[in-house]
Amino acid sequence: MPKSSKYIDAEYRIVPESERDPHANETYESVMRLLVGSLLLGSEEVLKRTRAWEEANPRSHTATSTDEDVSDLVLLRHLLVGAIFLGPELISHPLIALAETADRAFGLAGSLLSPFLRIPLFKPARGLWEGYRDRLGLLVDEFIEKGRREEPYSKAMARDLLPQILSETAAAASEQVEGIQALVRDQVSKYLAYVQENPEELEALVQLIGDRYLAYLKEENPEALQAIIQGQSLSLAGEVTDELRARTVTADSIVEMFMRSLLRRPARQELPLPPPEVLAQARMSTSEVISRRHTKVKKEP
Repeated sequence: MPKSSKYIDAEYRIVPESERDPHANETYESVMRLLVGSLLLGSEEVLKRTRAWEEANPRSHTATSTDEDVSDLVLLRHLLVGAIFLGPELISHPLIALAETADRAFGLAGSLLSPFLRIPLFKPARGLWEGYRDRLGLLVDEFIEKGRREEPYSKAMARDLLPQILSETAAAASEQVEGIQALVRDQVSKYLAYVQENPEELEALVQLIGDRYLAYLKEENPEALQAIIQGQSLSLAGEVTDELRARTVTADSIVEMFMRSLLRRPARQELPLPPPEVLAQARMSTSEVISRRHTKVKKEP
């Protein structure tokens, strides 16, 4: 259709181009330009990546998912997925045919009604018919022309503004994170200074947590508590026994040296070594001896 000097206003009236308000929808059009440009750029990038992935990973036409149970729900899911992929192809041909049929019917109706509309009696009907035809043609032309103008402009706007918006958003988020970190550090420093000035509160807190942990061990894990107590008892008994043995060995060595020198007998270093079993047992600590005996008693029926 040839471009007309008229356009359709918000109330679908034919208005001359000279009466059109160019600032009527500035805010709406600006936002729509950014959204449409972002959508176009994003769709182009997504399409580019998906095509590259499909070329790198060709689909096998024989591969199907047979590792799941074939139930009614699975079949319904497959039906919906197949309809998503095949729906546009099946619908596009009938829609195109319907549009062509409607166009032919519209032209046929116009040619059939043209002789009657020339009669003066049908002059009002002719005016309505021509007005409807003109409005429809102008509306289609307006949509096409608007899309042709706005598509490159929207892409350019999105290409320039999106990096700025994203960088400013990232900078604002970074500033907020840094502010939160500074606030946390400040609060922690204040709390540490307060604890240093009031150590009794920290001791009370530690005691409370310790009591709760012991109560938890006693109620939920008594075996773990018994193992801890038994291990501490064995460790303490082993330390006492080792200390007592060391002192006893020292005293025995002194007495033995005195008696051997008095009786004129050779020193212990000149005597033969005891059997290996005795040496191995002598090198073991008391806690290890007690632990082995405890394990041996448990294994016996």
